[in-house]
Amino acid sequence: MAMIQLQPARIRGALVRALRRALTATLTGRRVAFAGGLVTLLMVLLFGLDPLLFWATSHHGYLLIPSSLGVPFLLPGLRFARFADESWAALGCEDFAALLMVLTVVRILARHRRTYPSSGRLHRFLVGWGALMLGGLLAGAFRGIAVARTVDGGPLAYFGYPALGAAFGVLWCLLLGWIPGLAAVFAVLPSAAVDRAREWWVESGRLILAYLLEPAVEQIRSWRGGGRAELALRRLDLTDDENHSARGDAAP
Repeated sequence: MAMIQLQPARIRGALVRALRRALTATLTGRRVAFAGGLVTLLMVLLFGLDPLLFWATSHHGYLLIPSSLGVPFLLPGLRFARFADESWAALGCEDFAALLMVLTVVRILARHRRTYPSSGRLHRFLVGWGALMLGGLLAGAFRGIAVARTVDGGPLAYFGYPALGAAFGVLWCLLLGWIPGLAAVFAVLPSAAVDRAREWWVESGRLILAYLLEPAVEQIRSWRGGGRAELALRRLDLTDDENHSARGDAAP
């Protein structure tokens, strides 16, 4: 009877372990693509922040030079609210261009991982860099088409704006492509490196915590304690002054 009651727990544990192994295998095979896509998503979210746009326009006015040609001066930003008097259609185009960059990086890194499962770190770094450049090219071309559609400038505009948008998109991604490249590199760490890092933490990491972090915490506590004591003394002094003044007023 006890064996019958224990069987559901055993079956549930076996299913959980099997699911965990399958999920681990799946994530291990797609870790490079997920890492590159995640950092690209964070980049487009950062470019979608209004404070960044205000800071760039106020401190680096030369970035607005491409705007005189009708080309957006930054990479597409993923936003959920309109910027100034921006239309909803323009916001949708910006969000689509940002997601196009993310999906391009994910697609290229996933295909690279399937084609070259044992590629080196330098290879993955260059592929991640090139993936962001291709994403910037496609996103810039799409944004140029959206601008040409807005101004209705004829065949020359439908060729010139996408070309300029793609060129500036590639230029930006040429400067920032190292970010997904590093993400692709550090997404897959050799087991030997992980073991060395674990051994270093066991041998030296705790010493760093003991000799650096704990004294800093104690110093902060002492500062807080000293501040509280000083505040209490000030309150006592104020109370004594009030008592003396009250006695002086009541004496006559």
